[in-house]
Amino acid sequence: MERMLEYGLTNKQIAHIMDRIPPEYIKEYLNPVLYRINSEISSGDHIKMKRNKGQHSVILIKEALGLKFNIWQKEQSDEIN
Repeated sequence: MERMLEYGLTNKQIAHIMDRIPPEYIKEYLNPVLYRINSEISSGDHIKMKRNKGQHSVILIKEALGLKFNIWQKEQSDEIN
């Protein structure tokens, strides 16, 4: 997952990969990984350039997996305002 972001795959490529992952794998492995990636981006631990590239990918990955993160949604609305 983290390598997908590092390699700068397009949103479409990531969604294509995510469509083929079994639900039980998503529940047991990907949810914690996505949560950690979200936390790192939220706290600004990533280098600015990497953060900007990864942010949209993480949003798309979450949408593809049907995940909802209230913290993430709140931060997005704060950035808009």
